[in-house]
Amino acid sequence: MRGYAAAIIFCVVTLAGCRRDTAVKDHDRAGLEYASAKTVGWSTEKLEEAKEYAEEIGSAAVMAFYDGKAFFSWGDIDCKYPCHSIRKPFLSALYGIYEDRGKLDLGLTVGELGLDDIPTGLTEEEKNATVRDLLMSRSGVSITRLQARHGAW
Repeated sequence: MRGYAAAIIFCVVTLAGCRRDTAVKDHDRAGLEYASAKTVGWSTEKLEEAKEYAEEIGSAAVMAFYDGKAFFSWGDIDCKYPCHSIRKPFLSALYGIYEDRGKLDLGLTVGELGLDDIPTGLTEEEKNATVRDLLMSRSGVSITRLQARHGAW
């Protein structure tokens, strides 16, 4: 799934409900590398469609990256924006990279991974939650709490 992480980050940024903070301006882009969309395997036509969609839903700015290089930008990218409710989709995108590389099976359960909560411990029902359930916030178990106590998977 080439470009999976870039696509997810693109969606996170465009759908995060960002609003311009006019007090914060001129962030430093020093050292940012750029690549053409074609070079990294993205369709310029599809990116134009994405731009139109971003405009339609009221996005202020969009940037897409692949392999650490920016290949698409639109809007006022020199402005910092306060974003809300971005933790879960961004975290899911990062886990998606490991799943795409075959390093994480989203079907594994919390119990199979040997994760537990301290000091109270998870119930047997909570231990049956899969990584996918955690990322979709359908398990009743806080993934942040598990990570904080047990480190990265």
